[in-house]
Amino acid sequence: MMLGAELSSIRQSIGIGLLKSAQATQVAQATALIESMAQAQPAPSAAPHPTLGTKLDVSV
Repeated sequence: MMLGAELSSIRQSIGIGLLKSAQATQVAQATALIESMAQAQPAPSAAPHPTLGTKLDVSV
């Protein structure tokens, strides 16, 4: 019975290690995606109207 408990503990440890590795990979991929998207975005330009985006016109 002791061998079964040890085997279960080893399986659990390996499973946790694999989950942590997969999570780290996903975080790295998401970070790379966000950085590439940020680089692909053009820099914002000045607004093409006289107030240059300093005022909002809101009507309700």
